[in-house]
Parts: sequence; structure tokens; C-alpha cells
Amino acid sequence: MKKILSCVVAMMLVLSSVLALAEAPNPGSMVLSSFVHVDPNVANEVLDALKIEDENRKIVEPALAVINAANEKLTIAENGIDYRFFLNDTELLSLAGGMNEEGLILTSSLIPGNALTLSKKTIEVAAAAANLLCEMAASLNTKENLETAVQKDYQVFSPYIEKFLNEIPSALLFGKVEKGDYQILDHSYNTMMPISIDAQILTNAWTSMISEMKNDENVMNLLNILNVSVEEIENIGGIADILPSIHFSVFAVTDASGAETAPDKCLSVSIIQPDQENALVTLNLCVAENLFDAEFYTQANEEGNGISAAVSFIPYNERTNAGGGALALDVDGKYFAVTSAVAPDDNGSAVVLSDAIYVLNSETPLITSATRIEAGEVQKLDLSLGELEAVPIESLCSEEGKDAASDLQTSVLFSGISLLSNATKAVPEVADLIEILTTSGTAEAK
Repeated sequence: MKKILSCVVAMMLVLSSVLALAEAPNPGSMVLSSFVHVDPNVANEVLDALKIEDENRKIVEPALAVINAANEKLTIAENGIDYRFFLNDTELLSLAGGMNEEGLILTSSLIPGNALTLSKKTIEVAAAAANLLCEMAASLNTKENLETAVQKDYQVFSPYIEKFLNEIPSALLFGKVEKGDYQILDHSYNTMMPISIDAQILTNAWTSMISEMKNDENVMNLLNILNVSVEEIENIGGIADILPSIHFSVFAVTDASGAETAPDKCLSVSIIQPDQENALVTLNLCVAENLFDAEFYTQANEEGNGISAAVSFIPYNERTNAGGGALALDVDGKYFAVTSAVAPDDNGSAVVLSDAIYVLNSETPLITSATRIEAGEVQKLDLSLGELEAVPIESLCSEEGKDAASDLQTSVLFSGISLLSNATKAVPEVADLIEILTTSGTAEAK
């Protein structure tokens, strides 16, 4: 039974890949090369912060040596894909697959001299079965039923929610426009409009809404079903005690007549406690035609700690092949950040996607990765069997294919041993990593 199940699972995985390959639009030829690098010094800083003892760090150095030597290359051709994995310049693993006139063919350095095949008839049967499952799932109308239930619940509350929301504009009080030089997130503005909130208007609207809801039997029944008491909602109504300490400012660039001359705008929100000069929480949000910047920070406590966050995003530009974004977070002096960017390479022949993750160290990333994407003329993989022995995937799950399956397992085993040998020659630390893992596994077994 286990063998049958494993064969079925294997067939499903292969078939799902085939169906995706068959249905995916052909992007032409494309070559993707990528790597990941982990900085050993920053890694040790992180381990120090986590108070990891030296005895438990033995695996770190050889593991990082392997990770930093690893790189891969994926070629997407007109009729299939070709994948290669390297340690430094040594190729350790290759996988290739695609469709020819007879069906699917898969080759790999793990099964030298062999090629896994899957007939077109099997693929067509699988496609028909997949379509049938989709039709059966659609007939259940699960999504529609859920949407109907949500809409029904919303309709009970919507008259009250909409009535409260309609009161918000009347509670906004716009102050006098002020001219000046304002710098927010490295953006310059010359006009500022303060906005305040008449919290009493919102409090009165909330109190009125709760009072009307108490007299609505449908609302009360639904609250009982949701296990929410009307008193819990009513307690949220102390808006007047909170909102007077929230201040809004809108920044823009205008000419002498007050007309806006640039698409840049910024919204600044400050939450100030009563009898305090400095803002407890500040949020700045700047938006322009080609960028999005935001920052959030809290007032530092007595120890000088607080929380700050910054987000920056430049939308991808198809003409320049460039764009990117960054998210930075500082919590009580502990720094975390993620950056991502896309840009053409130096000679403009490819696009490079780069990412970085910063942990504790704000200058050097812990992890960096890059993927180089190069599009070229349409290529075709050689998917002819040639001297390769065809092994039908369908037969591997049958009694007749037992010997072929055993031979493949043996081939994979010996190829794996050869792979480890080549890996050790390319990166000597692989031997240390294997020894540590083997010793650790033996110790746990005892």
C-alpha cells in the first residue's frame, strides 16, 4: 500500500509540473543565475546576541562556506527547462525536462544513462481529471455561500456603520494654510495645512449608533451569535478622551496662487499625550508619482529605547528596468531591515534582482541574494533520447517496473555519493559539515 501511495504522489507531482509547463505562456528563452551570501561576521553578531555557546556553533562555519559557494542557473527554453547547481565553478547537479512529440522527457545527472518519460496520452488523461476536479469544486459553490453569509451579516450592521462614517467629515476641522520650508523624509514642501478633529462629534455619533443598535432585534441576535456584548462595543465610545491629542498635517508644493505644482504630498500624524510637548507616536507618509515613503516612530523611553519603522518603495519602471523598496525596523535599539531592488546590469544586457536582510547591523546585511535575468533568442533543448534508456514513469508503479525502479534507486545512490565527493573537492568544508551532522545524528540515536 505504501508503495502504491508513493507512486501516486510521485505521479501527481510530475503531472502537476507537466500541466503547468504545458499551460504556461512561452516567455522565449531566458537564463536566470542566482546566489545567496551570508556574512560570517554579522552571523556571529546575531549568535552572540542570542547567547549561543561556542560548542553549538561548530556547524556554522562549514555551513556558511557551503551556502556562500552555492550558485545555480536556470535556462527556460521554448520546449522545456534546464537547471544546474554549482559549488563555486563545479557543477554538482543537473535537471532538464520538456515536451517532445511523444510526451514528457526528464533527465538528470542523478540518473545517468536514463531518461524518465511520460506519454502524451497519460498527460491528456491527467488534464481531463484535473478539469473534472475543478468543475466538481466549482459546483460546491463554497465561495459563493461564504460571500452570501458575510454579506448577510454586513447588511445587519451596515446602516449603523454608514451613518457613523458619514459623521466623520463633519468632525474634521481644517486650519489655516501656512507657507514655509518643510522637510519630511528628505522631501521638500512649501505649504502645510493643519487638520484637527472635533472628537465630541464622533463620540455623540457613536453613542447614538449604540443606542439605535440596542433597539434592533436583528443586531442583538447577531451579537449573541458572535458572542459579543453590546457593552463591549459601547466601551469603545470614549473617543473624546483620545482624539484631541491626535494632530494631522498635510504638506504639498504650491505656487503663489495656492495651486499645486507637483504631485508630491505628505501626511503627518502625531499622537501627543496631554501636557506633553513631544509626540508619543509619529507617522509620516509621503506619496509622489514615482515613489512611496513612510516612517513610524515612538518617543524613546527613559532607557532611550523605542520603536521606529521606515518604508520606501519605488514602483518598477518598464522603460528603465528599475525599481525597488526597503523596510527598516528598530525595536529598542535592535535593527532589522529588508531591501529589494531591480536594475539593469552594467552593460544593460540583463536585469538583476537583488535582496538584502539586515539583522542588528545596519551597515552590513546578514543575507544578500541576487538573480541575474538575461533574455535572448529563442532556444530549444535537445529532448531526443539518443543513447539514453527510456524509463516510462507509468511503469514504475507497476509490478513489471519493479526492477527498473530498483535500478533507478541504485543509480541515484551512487550518483549522490559522487556528488558529495565532488562537493568536498569544490568546498573542503563540506567534509566537516558531513562529519558534524553524522556525529550529531549518532549522538542523538544513542
